[in-house]
Amino acid sequence: MGETISATTAFIRQNHKILLKAIFFLALPFILLGLISYTFTLAVLLEDFWDDYDSSAFATYSELSSIFSIFSLLGSIVLVAVVYEYIILYFKRSDFEQITVREIGKRVLDNIGLYLSTTILLFFVVLALLVPFTALMFAWFSLIIGMTSGIAVFVVITTVGILLMCSYPVITLSFIYIVRLVEGKSFGAALSRCMIIVQGKWFSTLWLYMITVFIVMSLIGLVPAILTGLTAFLINIFSWESMLFLLPVTGVVYTIVGVIVNVITLIVVALRYFSIVEEKEGIGLMRKIALIGEERE
Repeated sequence: MGETISATTAFIRQNHKILLKAIFFLALPFILLGLISYTFTLAVLLEDFWDDYDSSAFATYSELSSIFSIFSLLGSIVLVAVVYEYIILYFKRSDFEQITVREIGKRVLDNIGLYLSTTILLFFVVLALLVPFTALMFAWFSLIIGMTSGIAVFVVITTVGILLMCSYPVITLSFIYIVRLVEGKSFGAALSRCMIIVQGKWFSTLWLYMITVFIVMSLIGLVPAILTGLTAFLINIFSWESMLFLLPVTGVVYTIVGVIVNVITLIVVALRYFSIVEEKEGIGLMRKIALIGEERE
């Protein structure tokens, strides 16, 4: 775990300029377009409906929100593609300092179908998993309502155990993009492969992810907290209408923080994948990279 975090830190320090540049030109425009459009529409409608409610206008707002959310979704997919395609280029090329945004963009465009199909199929898998998870949690909370306070420790331990058990699919699915990209597998085969990768490595991977999120949020999580407090303070002192411009400002800041967190997390996931494969199969990182796309050809 320490090696993966150290490798992630070194990778970001070494490659942050080109990586941020690629994200800025390829992914961020879609994300900001969706965010700014959505926020602008929300601000206008909140101003219009603060006193009166108009059902027809609200319906129009909902339709616009759905349309604008497509840009945010596309931006998130492109963000994943940019990070992973750059990691692949980084390992394949000895002159990685010469990698350009154009080259990254070409690889993203060539493989965008893989990322789109994976995202769509992943949505249905998560949706299917939510049904038993929701039923399980509902049954458990319904059961503990009638329990006495004397067994509070048992309730807490069991609840944590259920949540840990339900984290297994999350850990497994976290590798789906990088597995499909590197090993060229279909979605179903990639799911099976992810299960093999996680076998015996689930808890250590979960711990790695938790530590990563904790470190990242400790470093940059203070920004959203301060901004939220400042926004609430200004609205309280002045008025909602006069402070309406803060909606897009806070939205942009939250988005940038979210992008940073996602990029770091994606790098950790990719390096964790290579680490587990190397440990389990001893195939060698460079050989693994050389296999990219062979099964698709």
